[in-house]
Amino acid sequence: MGSVKRDDAALSGPFAVMPLEEILQWLDQTGRWGVISIDRTDGFSSWLAVKDRELAFASPPVLEGSLRGGNERERSAAALEGLLDLFVMAEGRFQFVARAPVPAGGTAIGQPLAFVAMEGLRLRDEWKRLDTAFADESALLRANGSVRTGNAVHDAILTHARSRLSLHDTRVRLGLSRPAMLRRVGELVDRGLLAVEGTPERVDPVAVMLAQASTLLGEGQYAEAAHVFRTLLASDPLDARARQLLMRTEQAEARSLALALPQRAMLKRAKTTTLPGSAGDLLELVADGRPVAFLLLAAPLREVETLRGIAQLVKSGHLEVEIPATARSTKPSAKGVS
Repeated sequence: MGSVKRDDAALSGPFAVMPLEEILQWLDQTGRWGVISIDRTDGFSSWLAVKDRELAFASPPVLEGSLRGGNERERSAAALEGLLDLFVMAEGRFQFVARAPVPAGGTAIGQPLAFVAMEGLRLRDEWKRLDTAFADESALLRANGSVRTGNAVHDAILTHARSRLSLHDTRVRLGLSRPAMLRRVGELVDRGLLAVEGTPERVDPVAVMLAQASTLLGEGQYAEAAHVFRTLLASDPLDARARQLLMRTEQAEARSLALALPQRAMLKRAKTTTLPGSAGDLLELVADGRPVAFLLLAAPLREVETLRGIAQLVKSGHLEVEIPATARSTKPSAKGVS
């Protein structure tokens, strides 16, 4: 979807056509910061400010509604929904301006780029099913109980559903697009928290676990989220959603660990203790001092497993790590390493 102009001083070349998720992943991998301006084919324009590998700020939501005029948490949630809409709505043209100042009037988001890209792809995969399942926007909503989810959009929908409003009326009052409304309604229905007139009531235990794992991802708890997806795959090895999300989670975890353990970082044994299994094998590879890059090549493990193992050995005090000044990121990540 769209294109990004790579006008960073370190880059050269013409416009490169890239889907939105690739733009976000590129910015995440390179650590560049600046502003992405978005011109959509439906006539709307918006912008995103990226810094420290996070989506820091976004322009206010396009649609007016109670979420846009709510508290900071609700405004942030509405702005994030506007970004996620870009994964399923009209085509657009994206232009990245490196080191550009944040425009005035933005809404704070503070979500990791890797998580936003993964969430957008998940919602894109779900869109056709949701568009069909909730085609009748005059259908009335009914909240099942008074549970609060902790998600501002979910809770706002449930509040309106207690007044027995329709899909359409609730969407307009909140100021959500149709894709944003349906994806959040679908999640609530799957979790058994909401009923939609004319739609069979059911609780999808897989959807409940996916929602829990999505929360963990947003908090940067990659290992915990991956455990949920592996549990789902153990019960159903053909579950494409769990398999795809596990892959993306491990990619995000590897990127996060790579920030804390750059390839040029030097490792040194701090203890002579012999450890069993893969941890012991990694310690043996360190010998009298090795860079992280050597272990990534020599260890018989996948990249994410090697980085995770190194991080655990640093945390337990078996390894010391020295990061050259030239290898440090603008915002070193300490996740998994202390």
